[in-house]
Amino acid sequence: MNKIVSTLFFIVMFFSCNEKKQIGIQENASPVINASDTVAMVEKIVINYEKDDSVMYDMITINPQDIVDYYANYDETADDVMYIDFDDKYSDYAIRTYSESLKKMGYEKPGLDVIQLRSKDFFGYNIECDSNDILYKVCLARYIDDSNAHEERIAQKKFMNMVNDTLLGGFWRSFIYVREGGFLVKKPTINGIVAVENCEVDPINGKYMKIGNKVSFIWNAPQIKETYHLSNYVFFNNIGSFRWLLSNKSEFLKDLCLVYHYDSNSEINKLVIDDVLEKIGNGDNVDLIRAAYKDVFVGHDGNGKLYIHKGLLSYLVDYKIESSWLVDNLRNVFKDDVYGSFDGSSELLVEYTEEERMKIAAYVIYYFDRYNEYANSDMFVKTMMDNNVFLEFLSDNEYFGLEGFSFLVEKLRQY
Repeated sequence: MNKIVSTLFFIVMFFSCNEKKQIGIQENASPVINASDTVAMVEKIVINYEKDDSVMYDMITINPQDIVDYYANYDETADDVMYIDFDDKYSDYAIRTYSESLKKMGYEKPGLDVIQLRSKDFFGYNIECDSNDILYKVCLARYIDDSNAHEERIAQKKFMNMVNDTLLGGFWRSFIYVREGGFLVKKPTINGIVAVENCEVDPINGKYMKIGNKVSFIWNAPQIKETYHLSNYVFFNNIGSFRWLLSNKSEFLKDLCLVYHYDSNSEINKLVIDDVLEKIGNGDNVDLIRAAYKDVFVGHDGNGKLYIHKGLLSYLVDYKIESSWLVDNLRNVFKDDVYGSFDGSSELLVEYTEEERMKIAAYVIYYFDRYNEYANSDMFVKTMMDNNVFLEFLSDNEYFGLEGFSFLVEKLRQY
């Protein structure tokens, strides 16, 4: 509680002290609001953090007391979003705050065709058209801020409150698409962005003696910068934003691959493979290797759809590091586990159907042969090349469009 009081005192004093240096504030501000009064809604949000940041615009009506209550209920030991921002008034305010801030940073909403094509490319789902019931299960969400969309708002509120639901991942752990502004955001929050100016706090007990009448926010706060660069990269393929994410928010990029299955960028693939290699330590512990590659190369998304990260498999073929044996061990353990799922010696892939395992085997054979051509001593390849069901499966699926795969199969059958 002492930390909370200190934080509150710092925030309000910071904004109060900076007010003298601010410009462009209207002189006809409403009278000071006391906590005991019936508080009128603020219709204008004044942004005056630094000289070049000054702007005024219409947003939504929000009570300064609500902002004060928000910080009063903030628990530093908990996630700064999950346990307080699920209140509609705070999440709505955060979303619209981000929207206005991004405009000020120069972000322009992409066209509908761009949003649909890029979201399909990055996430495998159309964030404009697919239902939220589908998107929720793959850690995506389309924000509904229309108060008249009652049923959708109820469903959204329910999802917001599923903070411990590991199957769905949770609203606040998802990439949230804001249709009105055409951007993506993760954990939209007013925490650290919004404050009420001209408050007075008792330094001893932390209680408010006076609540101010101006709500201010920092439009270029770190959270908003993250949103700007994430959206700018995903929708516009902006190289500058990609470099910013690489340096400042690389976990967003890794999520694009591991959570949303975007594996077409070699630099993102390197981030993921480097993480896997770091987790396997010295490389001779099979259990560590298995834990490190789990759900990296293959898996199911929340809707039960099989994904195979062929971009990662392809990258692994050409991946060069000084300790090449480390990469060899990773490839071999993964290949052996796929093989073991067919001869009954392993139960590691029991969550996959036989058809799914055959598809996985096909990709492993195709990509790993490019790294180290198989010899007739490779039991995995020999077993699969003697399996007529597998060979028919490849033919029926036109070898999954993998260039030269049919010729490779013919060559391997000669061994």
